[in-house]
Amino acid sequence: MVVDSIVDGDLHCTFSRMIDLTETDPEFFSLNDDLYVLVAFGALTGGTTPGYHTGAGRWLTAEPVDLLDVGLKPSDEDPCDKTHGCYRNPENCYPPSECTYYVSWTGNTADASLVDFEVSVDVGSGDMYAAMGLSQNDQMPESDIYMCRSDQTMVGYYPSSKSISSADERELKGISNMVVDSIVDGDLHCTFSRMIELDEDDPEFFSMNDDLYVLVAFGELSGGTTPGYHTGAGRFLTSEPVDLLDTSSAQTDLKLPRARKAHACLMVIGWMGLASTGILFARYMKPFMSDQTLCGNKVWFNSHRINMISALVCFVSAFIVIFAVKKEFVDSEIRVIYAHGIIGCVAVGLGVINPIMAIFRPHPGTPKRPIFNYAHRTVGILGWMSAMIAIILASDFYFDFAAESITDVNAFWTITVFLIIGLVIIILFEVFECTVAQQDSAPSADIALRQPGDQVSNITVPPTAHPAERWRSMIFSLALLDILVCTIVMVVFIIQVEI
Repeated sequence: MVVDSIVDGDLHCTFSRMIDLTETDPEFFSLNDDLYVLVAFGALTGGTTPGYHTGAGRWLTAEPVDLLDVGLKPSDEDPCDKTHGCYRNPENCYPPSECTYYVSWTGNTADASLVDFEVSVDVGSGDMYAAMGLSQNDQMPESDIYMCRSDQTMVGYYPSSKSISSADERELKGISNMVVDSIVDGDLHCTFSRMIELDEDDPEFFSMNDDLYVLVAFGELSGGTTPGYHTGAGRFLTSEPVDLLDTSSAQTDLKLPRARKAHACLMVIGWMGLASTGILFARYMKPFMSDQTLCGNKVWFNSHRINMISALVCFVSAFIVIFAVKKEFVDSEIRVIYAHGIIGCVAVGLGVINPIMAIFRPHPGTPKRPIFNYAHRTVGILGWMSAMIAIILASDFYFDFAAESITDVNAFWTITVFLIIGLVIIILFEVFECTVAQQDSAPSADIALRQPGDQVSNITVPPTAHPAERWRSMIFSLALLDILVCTIVMVVFIIQVEI
């Protein structure tokens, strides 16, 4: 037993108690059973006789407590902005198990040189980690990182790059009172105390007398111990440096999540919606309304041009948005993310080259026109295919984190259904084109009615629309329906992702 004297009005003591007695004592409750915990205070009469607890000086847990469990028992009252500073999502979530991520900090009541931290992250299942970092520069490199692992251990890192798996574990200087729980219902929870500053100078240990960014990340452990790159959108950052000696809550930096949403929406609209429509007009709809014009050009040509220019605006804007916010090319240990970035750049590059080629196209009937037609078509199709692959890859990793909060499976199957229906439509169009070509090349069995003296060369048969042309419009309508519905559904899924 250790009982301290009253300091600044606080009476503090520590003691140890046996879980159970070897002999039977009805006044000694076994800690193997859940028990209510009561707290009370009051005055001592004559210095030794306790009086009745003063005023409202009595408190009781809401339910019996398992005193052999080290997990924190959250109170009914949210401590954030009162006794604790907090960084959490969704806003105002409590208790921590109800949050996607939750980090709180408060001064240690027994030692003014310490700050107590609580970290809880929804990591899912398996060998996982949940990490909290303190940073001077809003980046993971050169951050003071504390990682809680699902094997109920805690390690520290000070990575020099974004590859935390290549960083060496560092000594947990200034850390005490570590408690790491196993994963419960997908939540990895830990608590620890950290010194505000070290007695000796250590450039890898940031003083909490200075405002610092708070980072949160989670991911898988390779081999049970080696941290992998944080999964999907499994990284969060405060919007500004935080005073960790204060109890004010911090807000998430939403620039990157919002940029990701804008990038994804613009790419889906540009490639799935507009570019797909423009390609179909150029490939299969040249006979459509062939005797009419739109703004001085054939209907199919201006429809193709309007769609492709609009698509160009969308995917170039998406490209600029994500680079303007990230300020760097994709840097990830996850191959899917890296492949998405590379293939996406190829798609945008081909998408920009193709309209430039069209500006300098040779006139119809010139010897180089067939070469242009082949090159224009090849570059366009390769660009569109690259974009579809990039979207498929994105629907894997972008919604990976969201799979535990929304429906990445639906997003993946939406793009899959879009492509399958698109393939069926292309087959229908090709069969239709072959059928029409064969019928047009067959000699006519009709015999012209001639009067004596008529010249055959003077007899003309007025042109008529091919009786099968109505099928062209029907197939095209089906294609537009596929494009419109799948594009809208994908955009809705993207918008619904929590940030």
